[in-house]
Amino acid sequence: MSGTEAGGRKVRFGVFELDPQTGELRKGGLRIRLQEQPFRVLATLLERPGELVTRDELRKKLWPEDTFVDFDQGLGTAIRKLREALGDTADNPRFIETLPRRGYRFIGTVERIDRSSSPLHEESAQVREGAAPPRRWATVAALAGLLAGAFWLSRPSAKPQVTGMVRLTNDGQAKSGPLLSDGSRIYFGEGNYPSLEMAQVSVHGGEVAPAAAISVPQAVPLDISPDGSEFLITQFTTTADMAPFWVVPVLAGSPRRVGNLMVNLNPRTAAWSQDMQRIAFARGDDLYTARPDGSGAKKLVSLPGVGFAVHWSPDSSHLGITALNAKTGAQSLWELGADGTNLHQILPGWNSPPAECCGLWTPDGRYLIFQATRNGITALWALPQKTGLFRRAAHQPVQLTPGPIDMQSPVLSRDGKRMFTLGIQRRGKLARYEARSKSFVPYLGGASIEHVDFTKTGKWIAYRSYPESSLWRSEADGSSKLQLTFPPLQAFMPRWSPDARQIAFVGWRPGEAPKIYVVPAEGGEPERVLPQGAAEEIDPVWSPDGKRLVFSKNPFAEVPSPQERELEIVDLKTRQITAVPGSENLFSARWSPDGRYLVAMPHDSTRLTLFDFKSQKWQELVKMAIGYPNWSRDSKYVYFNDRICTGFYRLRVRDGKVDQVASLAGLSIAGDWTGLAPDDSPMLLLDTSIEEIYALEWNAP
Repeated sequence: MSGTEAGGRKVRFGVFELDPQTGELRKGGLRIRLQEQPFRVLATLLERPGELVTRDELRKKLWPEDTFVDFDQGLGTAIRKLREALGDTADNPRFIETLPRRGYRFIGTVERIDRSSSPLHEESAQVREGAAPPRRWATVAALAGLLAGAFWLSRPSAKPQVTGMVRLTNDGQAKSGPLLSDGSRIYFGEGNYPSLEMAQVSVHGGEVAPAAAISVPQAVPLDISPDGSEFLITQFTTTADMAPFWVVPVLAGSPRRVGNLMVNLNPRTAAWSQDMQRIAFARGDDLYTARPDGSGAKKLVSLPGVGFAVHWSPDSSHLGITALNAKTGAQSLWELGADGTNLHQILPGWNSPPAECCGLWTPDGRYLIFQATRNGITALWALPQKTGLFRRAAHQPVQLTPGPIDMQSPVLSRDGKRMFTLGIQRRGKLARYEARSKSFVPYLGGASIEHVDFTKTGKWIAYRSYPESSLWRSEADGSSKLQLTFPPLQAFMPRWSPDARQIAFVGWRPGEAPKIYVVPAEGGEPERVLPQGAAEEIDPVWSPDGKRLVFSKNPFAEVPSPQERELEIVDLKTRQITAVPGSENLFSARWSPDGRYLVAMPHDSTRLTLFDFKSQKWQELVKMAIGYPNWSRDSKYVYFNDRICTGFYRLRVRDGKVDQVASLAGLSIAGDWTGLAPDDSPMLLLDTSIEEIYALEWNAP
């Protein structure tokens, strides 16, 4: 939409304002000198915020067809001057994101401002000209007041915004939330299991140091008391979903068990009330309160999912909580009275599927701060809470952090003027298990890729980029790279056809159900395999003859009957679909290379079963936690990891014998994907993300 099409509307982003009619860019009301071409680039990007604007589109905007110019150099210069004017960088963009070899995208929050004459101004002019006699001054004044009020209420409300960001830590260690603060320090988890420990850093930054000595092993912080004197902590474990919790003095001391109560093993599953007389805590799908010694436990309400991120309103009259749907992974924000009444979702339908969590109210109660994931980026948002005669709220969340750094686990300073958050720049390093050294070593150059699949000859690979989730293919040495999918489509679990001409994969767009696609290896438009429908389709695997695909419906989706969770096979020529007998509630099917068998597992991933095409019967192979099964090249073994990624195993099909191939203990793994190299050696993606604590300055009008 051009400035003319927009009715001459100005565009505001951050502290900047662009006027397409006058050709001016202002910062805080002050004009910034900007040449014509950088200005036109900015105006073009602002016409379509959040969308890719290709280099060719920019060329046509900036230079007519008959103009001879070094386009690459000219565009590069315009972008550089534009970034200088905005104080932006290519490495850490706040406004203009580069999509290499494709174009650019504006990633900031955009507000359009209508130009309109003021009725109040017109009325005032009449009064100054003497149009109203003296006896009507009171009427005119009242009318002017009404018009002024209408004008004020019709103006766009000021929006909160982050004005500065400072990194407080720089030790390169893995970190985890929740972040807690006593006003002078920030507390957080540091390290990986089994070496988790509580750490602290000054709110002004500096060296990271261990928190006070706590005798509870594998302590995980839940909350800190309003006076900053005591922690609520629980204990990390891999064997249960719930754990006991304790009150521990901040300056060291003996932990006091909160009765015999248990909490969910998730962030912030317990929280102090402002008067420190009550603790709210989540256990399973229920929310409770109790006294700090564990007495007087009372169930408040049943939640629509597993509860975590509990928080009290500043006056302790309300509670907020996040509910996790264990089947779909959706996270949503909920609010209720402190007595358990009026449970309701805060942002129904705002994010599809819901992916928001970890809310907390500002000290004055005017905003709810939370994190939400959209288009693959986790950002902080502010939701206005109150309105009044002289304060208006849009009642829609305002994005505070644009990316590309994921911002999580927000906590506020005591005065609410600063925000502390865990910032994560996600990266990984592909690694393969080397039996000789009994260790994982970089593979394919240690690329940040996952869901890797090889052709039968091992010459070509298909993979998903991490964390962007785009589908690529290349030769096994990394040459001849070609991107096959582009945002907003995200790709999962690509699989080569036996003839290496096509790749099947699961594609997902925000707000839509995942579907199975096939794309030519030489590029082109991905084609839907199945007819349009609402069901979620996952895990496509080719038959050895390349004529069919076996797939499953998502076992974690809400579907009406077990039959809609069975395994199915689609004939790619006729598109006829047939069910695999006896496969209700199974998923993650894998076709053996010799074509004789399928293996699959139930939705709780607690056993591996085998289907014999000849006998048309299933049998149980092993009963244990299963993740990402893969056949060996000779069809004699099935490899898999356990669901908590402590080991990688090999199962011999003829007798069910299971051996551990490699230990995964102590490794920081990005996600839980594992695969096989052409020689059947295990592969995984090691997590090399940068995780640090940041302080954000923000305006909260």
